[in-house]
Amino acid sequence: MKRLLIITEALPPAFAPRMGHLIGELCQQGYEVTAFATQYPQTHCHLPMEGANVHILPYPSTKNRLFGALKSLLGCKSRWFYRAISNTIQNQAFDIVLCSTYETFPLPTALKIAQERNIPLIADLRDITEQFGANYFTNRHRKAPWLGKWFAQLKIKARNKVVKQASAVTSVSPWHVQYLSQFNPNVHLVYNGYDAKEFYFKPISSSKFNLVYTGRLVDEKAQDPTLFLQALEELITTQQIDSNNVALHWYTDPASQKRVQGLVSPYTNVQAITQYHGLVPNQQIPAVLWDSSVVLILTNQQTPEGPKGMMTTKFFDALGVEKPVLCVKSDEACLAQTIAQTNAGLAATQVVEVKAFLLNNYACWKQNGYTHQAVNLVEKEKLSRAAMAKEFEKVCCLF
Repeated sequence: MKRLLIITEALPPAFAPRMGHLIGELCQQGYEVTAFATQYPQTHCHLPMEGANVHILPYPSTKNRLFGALKSLLGCKSRWFYRAISNTIQNQAFDIVLCSTYETFPLPTALKIAQERNIPLIADLRDITEQFGANYFTNRHRKAPWLGKWFAQLKIKARNKVVKQASAVTSVSPWHVQYLSQFNPNVHLVYNGYDAKEFYFKPISSSKFNLVYTGRLVDEKAQDPTLFLQALEELITTQQIDSNNVALHWYTDPASQKRVQGLVSPYTNVQAITQYHGLVPNQQIPAVLWDSSVVLILTNQQTPEGPKGMMTTKFFDALGVEKPVLCVKSDEACLAQTIAQTNAGLAATQVVEVKAFLLNNYACWKQNGYTHQAVNLVEKEKLSRAAMAKEFEKVCCLF
């Protein structure tokens, strides 16, 4: 089996499920895996990575964000990471370097190590700045969006320089593959997927018809729940759904809760059944989903100016437990196509279809005490974490 060097900015117990799962799967397949990441705050994302030689290195960062960003642009962090990794692996041999990132760092580090050892580099881009759309810089840098845009352009330029030299590139959606193909012709699709050992169907009765959202709400224009809120308000107002039997649960962070409160406030009946919770540790997510009746996925229509290629991990989790997925508003692109392909639920564009979807699942819950989405099991299996590891293996076997 191949000896794989994985270089990434974060690994569990920080929130980094893509590489955390991959390491576990590849070690089970007999790969020799050595992984390096920088230290991030723990998020209770505990994943089995037994068999791998994992190094989590603390970066001596500065408290001044602007100075820290400048140091990163000047390559200080990349050079530090390169020296730390090189000193550790100087007597070890590897066949492939796999670098996973959501932005740019640590791609330059990985490229330098791969070139020095004359081995292939696979660049895994699980997120890219261009996917977020025109509002990204305003939302992230409200005081100086121009400065955020300038920093991003410099980082994109540095990222593309490495992508062009990589032996292969992997990314998370058909849109990402198409977009990145302009910089490197050897781009492969590897979805995030679900962990079949943790996320599977379990018939658990619930005392209420639970509508559940897990995760952050970063941008209301990119994650628009309006269709759902309008539909639910109408169903409760007309007593087609008994407000005593339904609960809307938001498992999210304080900043997102404030955004949700603003969105929910015009809908009196919905507001009355809404409950807020903190973000849930990774290992508790299956239990939350088993107790759900419908799982919300918040997106919006894909446009040239808006979000693109957003294949959230929350969808794959819901697919794994086979709970009805309500995606609002439909992206009318990659996610909607995958929902249709797997028969995972509804990617909605109109209030009337949201109402019909909720009523159908409400009737199912009243009859059985729980809901179960009849997903396409063949298509579902193709989207498991194990299947995704096989896709990574296929790319590795090219070299």
